[in-house]
Amino acid sequence: MKAETHTNPEDKRTLIDGNYPLLLTRALAEKMTGMEGQYLDRLRKLGLIRVYKTVGGHHRFHRDSLINHINTNLEYGN
Repeated sequence: MKAETHTNPEDKRTLIDGNYPLLLTRALAEKMTGMEGQYLDRLRKLGLIRVYKTVGGHHRFHRDSLINHINTNLEYGN
């Protein structure tokens, strides 16, 4: 079963099929998960998701870490 994450019919990417890059900008992480940027930053600061910090100080979110976080919360009903 594939979970569609977008309402735009031209954008067929899903959380499950892995069409997203392994490292996501905050904007792309928001788009993929449907989560607010502030919530993603909170998860990052709490160490609940993996991030990579670029030389320029920007954060890149690990796609698989976000998917694992979502799946864990769905499993436990959060």
